[in-house]
This record gives sequence, C-alpha cells and structure tokens, in this order.
Amino acid sequence: MTGEGKVLAYKLVTTGVLLVGFGLDVASLFWSMEEIGQVVFTPLGESILSLWFLAAFILGVISFRHVHHANLPSRVFHAVIVFYMLALTLMHGVNNLLLNNLDWYLKTFSGPVYPYVAGAVLLAMIAFTATRRARPEPMAA
Repeated sequence: MTGEGKVLAYKLVTTGVLLVGFGLDVASLFWSMEEIGQVVFTPLGESILSLWFLAAFILGVISFRHVHHANLPSRVFHAVIVFYMLALTLMHGVNNLLLNNLDWYLKTFSGPVYPYVAGAVLLAMIAFTATRRARPEPMAA
C-alpha cells in the first residue's frame, strides 16, 4: 500500500471513530450516559468499538510518517490523536470490557459540561484528521 493509501485508510477509520464519539456526546445531551450505556456499551458494542479504536491506533502509527506535517504543532496534535486512539482502546477494551468497570466510566465521562467540551474537542480532531494529506512520494530514478 502506498503512503497515500495508508493516510486515506487512517483518515477514514479515525474520522469515523471521532464522529461516533461526537454523536454519543450529542446524544448525552438528551439521554443519560446510563441510558446510552445500556444500548451502546454492551459486551458486543464494546468489542466492536475496541477493535475499531485499535485499528485507528495501528493505522495512525503506520501512516504517521506518510502524513504531511506543515509544522511542529501539527505533528504534535496528530500524535495526540493517535495516542487518544490507544487510550480509547484501553478504556473500552480493558476497563469496560475485560474489567467490567462500566459504572466508573459512565460516572467519569458524564456531567453537565462534559458533552460540550468533549464535543468541541472532537470536532477539532475531526476537522484536523479529515484534512490530513500524504507527503509527496519521492520520484523514482
């Protein structure tokens, strides 16, 4: 797979993860996290999410050197997003699924202000990730 293909795969998978997170933050404005948890954070749901997050993390690591970074802050923010995918994998795959500690998760990631702050951060991550492009490939001699 070319560098451009790796970057495209990363963008599609990671933007999808971030959009789902944003959607859940919007949903939490209307329903409690406990109600959302009963539908989304089931063992099957957590398994699917954990694999999706892991795929986004792996693609982020594989594609990182192929992404054009205009400056150091761009490179750092991209690394933060890749690390966030690892954190999501650990939170959902280990804490929620393997340790069955969903109550802690629901209490920690809820509250009157949380969906607004998290939604704004996720929108910034979505915009950033969706606009990444591959570095130009060197010309073959």
